Amino acid sequence: RCERAFEVGLIDPQPGIETKEQVEVYVMGIQKNRRGAKHGRTDRKKSYKVCDLGMIIAEVPLDASDDNEENIPFRSVHGQFFGFERNGHYRMVLNRTRCKRMVVMPISFGHPAATDKELSFVVRFNADAPLMIRELDRVPRLDRALYDFFFQPNKPLEHFVETRQGVKKVLWENKDFKIIQIDCLGNRGGVVFLYLCAATPTTGSKVQPISFSLVARCRGM
Repeated sequence: RCERAFEVGLIDPQPGIETKEQVEVYVMGIQKNRRGAKHGRTDRKKSYKVCDLGMIIAEVPLDASDDNEENIPFRSVHGQFFGFERNGHYRMVLNRTRCKRMVVMPISFGHPAATDKELSFVVRFNADAPLMIRELDRVPRLDRALYDFFFQPNKPLEHFVETRQGVKKVLWENKDFKIIQIDCLGNRGGVVFLYLCAATPTTGSKVQPISFSLVARCRGM
């Protein structure tokens, strides 16, 4: 799930403020732990379990408007899954001539990482120049963002080398359907996705229904 999304952008040149043509940004997901439980922190007595955390980063085209935040036509979508790690970070680069804005979508699977209802994890940004960061009123559609992440080719050149995630393999196919496995286990990502793809039927053609089962073998969580 993705409950909140953030737009990170370069600020316009202003007197007295340092501006750069290219800014390197690290976005981090930091989950809570039990530190302090042995020293009287009553709020740390409950069990803390980390969640399966990841960051989806979407590049916003230079000419994109802000009218429809839920359906932004992203230029490129990349990111990384961190698996069951308490902390994870991802590097992105903003450039005034290529991409001045990016949307950061933290996603998690399973149970929340902390006991309170508001902050299961913290998102932190670290950059080598001032930035403009704002929370979007509406989270972009995650199904579209994940589809672009898995199937669109416009990713940074170093993306696969650094993450080793997104390897695709066709598990089964016929003339109407295809099941694709997307491996995001690299760098302890801990996630594998399956997509059921259906061909567009032609006029008068009949699509034969299929049934299949999935068996996942994994260690206890």
